[in-house]
This record gives sequence, structure tokens and C-alpha cells, in this order.
Amino acid sequence: MERRAAVLSAILACVAAHASFARADGADTISLQAPDGAALVLAVGPDAPPLLLHFWATWCPDCAAELPRLDARLAACDGTPVRAYLVNVGEPAAAAQAFLAARGVRAPLALDPSGAVWRRLAPQGLPANAFFREGELHRAAGALDADAWARRLAALGCRGASPDEAVR
Repeated sequence: MERRAAVLSAILACVAAHASFARADGADTISLQAPDGAALVLAVGPDAPPLLLHFWATWCPDCAAELPRLDARLAACDGTPVRAYLVNVGEPAAAAQAFLAARGVRAPLALDPSGAVWRRLAPQGLPANAFFREGELHRAAGALDADAWARRLAALGCRGASPDEAVR
């Protein structure tokens, strides 16, 4: 009986870890949470606009240093179809909002309260990034400098760097 309970528990854990991903009209989606608690469902399929998910936390020193750099570079995405979210991992919305406000960061905030999306897409620590372009996922772990951000964002379709430099 204990073995059956352990197996069932393992199955439920796997289901919960993958619950943030679904199929909707043939396109993959990722479910996060908006700061107001509403569901934030983002399409990432082949026909979806490019997407950057930047995973971070308030306790992460590299995240604190990188967020203002990224925020400044995201201006290059204005007027493009590129979507970008700063995804706080495992912390309350108020704490994440206050942290960003104290640093003058204005990019859109999303929340991953359980860390399930982060663990699935970028399980290499924080900060981490998931770039979706034409339905393909590209990952980058660790802090990026301003030039690296310019290249990555240009590869997604933002202005400000050579568009022929691909996401690696």
C-alpha cells in the first residue's frame, strides 16, 4: 500500500510540474500569473510572436544587477511583435513589484509562484532566460551584459542590434 501511495505521489508531482503547459488551438501555451492574480496564458507555438521569459528572484544578486540592463534594452522591442516578461520565481507579487520599482524597472512582470515553469524551461539557476521564436525554445543561463542582450533581442526581432545575430 505504501508503494502504491509513493507511485501515485510521484505521478501527481509530474503532472503538477507539467501543468503549466497546455495545447490551445494547436499552439503550445505557457501559463503564468499576472501581478493582480489573473492567469497569464502565453502562446509559444510556431505561429506565435517571439517571446522572452526572464526568470529572476529578489534574493539573487546577479538578477538585481541584470534587471536594469535588460529593462533598458527592452525599449528596442517597442513597436515590434516581441513579447517580454520578467518572471519572478516563487515570491509574492508585492515583493517583486517593490523590488522592480526600487530599481526603476518598468518591463512587464509575470509570476511563477510554484517555480514549475522555471524548472521546466530554465532549471539552471537564476537569472535564466527562455527565448521562443517560431515555436523553438532557446535557453540562456546566468546574467547577460548589455551587448549580449542587444544581440539576443535583435535575434527575436527587436531593434538595436544586428538582426543576423541568432539566438544561441
